[in-house]
Amino acid sequence: MVPLQLEGRTVVVTGAGQGQGAAEARLLAGAGARVIATDLAGTPAAWEVPRSSGELVYRQLDVSDASAWAALAAWIVGRGWQVDGLVNNAGITQRSRLLDASVTDLQKVYEVNVAGSLLGIQALAP
Repeated sequence: MVPLQLEGRTVVVTGAGQGQGAAEARLLAGAGARVIATDLAGTPAAWEVPRSSGELVYRQLDVSDASAWAALAAWIVGRGWQVDGLVNNAGITQRSRLLDASVTDLQKVYEVNVAGSLLGIQALAP
């Protein structure tokens, strides 16, 4: 397998506050990428990035909010960076039985899991 080499690349990872998203952010930074790790939570999980690695920057982001995506895109451009990759990892589940779920609950799942991915692609595409 060819090792991942991402020096000089900028990648946005959503849902990076913990679990799979945090692991993806660490992996990409370890391969040399500048990673903009985003999450709805205000405080990210503790990240350990290998010494010879890229940069890991945390930004709070609600993926279901188009204006939040626009603000993130403006923040990135304001630093003279361009986005080379987007990992749409953020997602939520409905924890109640389907028969007990409300339409509002299901709409929130759709807003995060489906619309959030689309909004990110639209906001960050060149």
